[in-house]
Parts: sequence; C-alpha cells; structure tokens
Amino acid sequence: MALHRLCCLEIAVPDVEATANFYRDFGLTEVAPGKLATTAGGIQLALVAGPVRAPRELGVGVDNHDDLKRIARTLSAIDAPCEMRDGYLLTHEPALGIALRVSIAPRIAAREPLPPQHGPR
Repeated sequence: MALHRLCCLEIAVPDVEATANFYRDFGLTEVAPGKLATTAGGIQLALVAGPVRAPRELGVGVDNHDDLKRIARTLSAIDAPCEMRDGYLLTHEPALGIALRVSIAPRIAAREPLPPQHGPR
C-alpha cells in the first residue's frame, strides 16, 4: 500500500473566519472561503462551520487503482464498509464517524526546506 500524501483535512470549527486567519498566519493561502492551500500540495485544509472543533474528513493519496482495491479488500476483511467511487474510496471511522477518503493523487516532489518564518531573529 502506497499511502504517500495528505490530500485534505476537513475540520469543523465554531468560527471559520477566525480559524482561517490563524492558518493564514502560518503561511497557508485561502483560495476560497474556508479552503486553505500550501505552496506544494494545493488545498489541504478545509474548514466548515460546526458547534465544536472536530475532524470531519481525512483524505490521503495513493498511487493507483490497485492500491484502492487492496485497501478495499483489507477493510472488507475486518467488516468495515467502504464505497469505491471513480478514483477514490470512501469509508468512515465507526466511533466518531470521521470520513476517510483515499484517492489516487500525484506524489509531491520533495523541495528544499524554506527558511524559518517565525522565531527569534
């Protein structure tokens, strides 16, 4: 199984705008209301309104359809339901109901680290 990247994390928050401001301060770019992107990975954080801060969905990337089929077989072996869609698999963590979306996604090439943005000067 080749899980190789975080595609997206969706989090419910009481105040989407204030939370988006917090993440913008850390260098993420808001490309649409509540959708924040990194320079290397595109949109990787989605903020949605909710009564308390809680994860809603985690998206991870795999290389190909074989990876999706392998994950579906593993989930089936433990009686965990999942849905195969075009290019992704969707399942839910049973205790909290957090969605897990596993999708075919390109790998992100490693880049030179950026200089520190915060800290003593």
